[in-house]
Amino acid sequence: MANNSQETSIVPISDDLGRSISSFSPTMEAFLIDVGLPTENILSPIAARKTIIDSLKNVLDSLPYEERQKSYYLTKFTVAVTVGLFDGRLESGGDNEFGQRVYQSGQRTET
Repeated sequence: MANNSQETSIVPISDDLGRSISSFSPTMEAFLIDVGLPTENILSPIAARKTIIDSLKNVLDSLPYEERQKSYYLTKFTVAVTVGLFDGRLESGGDNEFGQRVYQSGQRTET
């Protein structure tokens, strides 16, 4: 892997993109608005994305190259982090808020 001082960052340096979906994709924002979902404060802050990417680089350096070539999940995770779709502050275990709303509505869920 190249020296960090010579690399081009895959995460924007400034927070100009903001945290709203409109900064990422106006088309996606229109869809979310159409179906009644929130569009503001959805994406992780740029600084948080950069922190995770920098940490991820160190971890990936420890994996053999051949293993990285087969790590599709890590590629998907990296893309999600880069565009701001991963929030490390969230608890694991699924979307508890959504699950509670489904339960409270009386809707049947499959397990």
